[in-house]
Amino acid sequence: MVKLYLVRHGESEANVNHEIMRSKPDSDIQLTGKGYYDALSAGLYLKKYMEDYSLKIDYPPLFLISPWKRAQQTYKVISSVVSGHKRDDLSLIHEHEMNLNGHSGNWKKFIEYRNSGWDTTKYYDVKFQGGETLREMRNRAKKFVNILKSGEFGMLVVAVSHGQFIKEVISVVKKIHPNSVQHPANGQVIELEIK
Repeated sequence: MVKLYLVRHGESEANVNHEIMRSKPDSDIQLTGKGYYDALSAGLYLKKYMEDYSLKIDYPPLFLISPWKRAQQTYKVISSVVSGHKRDDLSLIHEHEMNLNGHSGNWKKFIEYRNSGWDTTKYYDVKFQGGETLREMRNRAKKFVNILKSGEFGMLVVAVSHGQFIKEVISVVKKIHPNSVQHPANGQVIELEIK
């Protein structure tokens, strides 16, 4: 069994103002001041709940970090509180790629999706030019869960990622529809067991 802690990045510039994604690539969006505090809170939570578990299995966690800037910044703060091994080359766990920077057609689709209340059912196969569909992101989530099940990453894993990707991972693990999974808050830590 793998103990997985999913951590959503702290509050970002785009959480405060979506408009920034029109002029800045999503992968370059940074944390706000509050986002750094969110990351510290996540680190303190992890420290409290992981230390006992680490002692039982006698090794530190493996941190898997999305390559996107806000996730990297979140990890940097968390790592000041919790030690472990780092593997940040895992592009598999980045957020839904919508390629909004400079693409008015993609921006229009994004606004419609946001205004739908993030209804994944309606927008599951909507293709973002130069980006991906939610179905393609779900396939990344399935692949991630399968790698976890294989034991390749060890038995104690912390994944620092993004809200929609985390929802997909939870829905894959629990075998439920993503719409029935609450969107995680910035800095929220979710614990799962992968069997």
